Amino acid sequence: MANKRHSFNVLLSDQEAGWLRNLAEEHHCARSFIIRQCLRWRIEMMTNGVPICASGQRCFAPHLHQAVVLKPAEPPAG
Repeated sequence: MANKRHSFNVLLSDQEAGWLRNLAEEHHCARSFIIRQCLRWRIEMMTNGVPICASGQRCFAPHLHQAVVLKPAEPPAG
């Protein structure tokens, strides 16, 4: 993938802007980096189906992310 950057504007609520600012300050990085990182993780998780841990690394226990379908409870006999 090329390193060319494209401009993109997004409107955030005061709360969302605060979250973004706090994340950027806490991790000593640019707000744009936080947005790009979130986009990458979202693509991995939702599009590619690769569970990502909170650390940003691939999940060591992907089986825990599998959907568990339970049968409805059967009424007691009698």
